[in-house]
Amino acid sequence: METEVNVRLDDCVCEPPLIQLDEKNPMEVGQPDPITVDSNSVSLKQCLQPERSLLLFDGSKTQLDPSVQLIEVFDRENIAGRLLILGKPGSGKTRTLLELASDLIQRAQQQSINPIPVLFELSAWKNDKQTFVNWLANDLKFRHNIPKALTRKWIKTGQFLPLLDGLDELGLTRQKLCIQKINQFLEGRSSQFPLVICCRQQEYMEGEAILETLGGVVCLQPLSEKQIENYLKQLECWHLWQPIKDDQEGLLELAKRPLLLKLIPLVYPQGLKRLGRYFSDPKKRQEYQKQCCQELFDAYIKRGLQKFHNHQRYTPKDVKHWLVWLANTLKEQNETEFWLEKMQPSLLETIQQKRQYKIICGLIGLLTGGLIGAVIGGLNSGLAFGLVGGLFSAFKNQIEFAETSSFYWKTEKDWLLLGLGLALIIGLIVWLIVGLMAWQVNFLIFWLVFGMLSGISTALIVARNKEDEIRSRNQPNQGIRESAKNAIAISLISLPAGMLLYALLRIADRQAVEPLRIIASGVALGLFLGIGYGGLACIQHFVLRLVLCWSGSIPWNYAHFLSDAAESRFIKQVGGRYRFIHNMLRDRFTQMPDSW
Repeated sequence: METEVNVRLDDCVCEPPLIQLDEKNPMEVGQPDPITVDSNSVSLKQCLQPERSLLLFDGSKTQLDPSVQLIEVFDRENIAGRLLILGKPGSGKTRTLLELASDLIQRAQQQSINPIPVLFELSAWKNDKQTFVNWLANDLKFRHNIPKALTRKWIKTGQFLPLLDGLDELGLTRQKLCIQKINQFLEGRSSQFPLVICCRQQEYMEGEAILETLGGVVCLQPLSEKQIENYLKQLECWHLWQPIKDDQEGLLELAKRPLLLKLIPLVYPQGLKRLGRYFSDPKKRQEYQKQCCQELFDAYIKRGLQKFHNHQRYTPKDVKHWLVWLANTLKEQNETEFWLEKMQPSLLETIQQKRQYKIICGLIGLLTGGLIGAVIGGLNSGLAFGLVGGLFSAFKNQIEFAETSSFYWKTEKDWLLLGLGLALIIGLIVWLIVGLMAWQVNFLIFWLVFGMLSGISTALIVARNKEDEIRSRNQPNQGIRESAKNAIAISLISLPAGMLLYALLRIADRQAVEPLRIIASGVALGLFLGIGYGGLACIQHFVLRLVLCWSGSIPWNYAHFLSDAAESRFIKQVGGRYRFIHNMLRDRFTQMPDSW
C-alpha cells in the first residue's frame, strides 16, 4: 500500500513536475521556451493548497489553519477518524486523501497497534445488494490477493482503515444505496472504527443521502486570487496573471481549482488573449466556464498528442481514437481504473465484432475438443467432444481467469525434491508395466529421463508460482499471465498421470500397450485439464484482444501503448492498473468526436 500511495502522490497532477516542458526541442510542440520550476517546490505546494473548513454534524463550522495537517483533524476526539472530504472537481480531494494515507501508513509502520490504511475506489462497487464488508473483502482479494477471511478478521479487530475515493462515480441512485450500506457497516461497529470518504461536493448534496455516522466534513475551498498570482509568479508566468484576472467569469473561476491552475501555464505559455466577459444570467455564466474548461483540456490534449507522436510510432489520430475508446469504456462501466485482465466480451460493441469473437472461440474449442475426443475414443468421440467444446467456447460470455493456487511448502528445494521423487517413481512404474511386458529393457532409460524432465519442469513451475499470503497485482495483465502458468503447470502434472492411467487400463483389459497411444493419452488429459484450469481464459482473452484490434478500438500491444500514454501524461499507471490523470480529462475524451 505504501508503494501505491507514493507512486500516486509522485504522479499526482497537483505536483510541480507536471508543468515542466522537458522536450529537447520545444518548437516540436509549438512552444517558444520550456517552463522551468523554481527549486522551492514547498512554496508551490503552498500556493496550490486550498483553504479548508471543518463542518461538524452538530452544525458548528470552523476554518482550518493552513498549517494544520489533515491527520490532526483525523485524530480529534469529536472526529474519531471518521471524515468526509468534499470539494469541486479538480480541487485536490484525492491528493488530500493520499497525503492522509501517507501519514497513516507511517504511523502504522511505527506502531503496529495502529490500523492499516487501505485505498479503495468506490467506482468498483457493482453489486448494490452485497454488504459493505463483502465488497471490501472481494476488492482486496482481487487487487492484493488478501484472503477474505483475513480482511474480515482485520475489520472485526479494528486493524483496518478504509480510505474510500470516488463516491460520486456511482451516479446519484447508486451513490445513495452505497451510502446506506456504509452507514449500516459503521453502525454495527465501535465508534472508534475509522473511515474516510472523498466525494464531489455537488454530487453529494444532490444525492440526498447523508453519511450520518461520520464525525465531520472537510470542505476544500477555492484558491484565493493571491494564491493564483503567487503561483504564476513563481513559475515566471507573470504575463498570464492579468488576462486571467480580467476574465473573472471564466479563467479566473477555473484557476481557483489547483488542477486547472496547473494546466493554464502548461498549455498557454505564450500568453492569453482574452477579454473579460460578464454574464448576468447564471446559466450563460456556467456555459462559458464549461467552454473555457473544454478549451483548456483540448489544448492539453493536442499538446500531449503531438508529444506522443514525436516519440512513438502511433499517429495522433490513432492515439486519440484509442484514448476516446478507453474513456468511453470506463465511463460506461462507471470505473475509474482499467485492468487488462478484467476485459470482457461485453466490450464488443457491434454485431460483427460479437460474431467474430464467437466464431473464433468456437473454432478453437471445436478443434481442441475434437482432438481430445479422437484420442480418447476415436472419430465418433472426436466429433462429439468437438461439438460440445465448440459450443461451450463460443457461448461462454464471461472470462474467468484462474490464478495460481496456494501451495504451502517452505522452499523451492522442497518442490524440486518432490517433483524428482514422483517423476522417478512414475517413470519406474510405467517401465515395469510396459517395458517388461512389451518393450525392451532399454526403454527404462527413456522413461526415467522423461519422468525426470517432467518432474523438474512441473516442480519449478509450481514452486516459482507459489503465492505469498499477500501479493499485489504489480504487472499489467497479471491475472491472465497467471492463468497461463496454471494451465501449463496442470498440463505438465497431468501428462504422466494420463499416460500411466492409459497403460494400466490397457493392461487390465489384457490388451497390447501402444507407445504412441500412451503419449497421446497423456497429452489429451493434460490438454483437457489445462484448458479447464486457466487455458480457456487465455484463449478468450487473446481472441477478445484480437477482435478489438481488428476493429481499431485498441492497438495490438495494448500494454505498451498504455505505458506510452502514461509517459505522455494522459493516464497514470499504478502496478497493473491504469487511470486517466484526472476524471475531468477522461470526461473530456468521452465528449470528443472522431473528427476533432
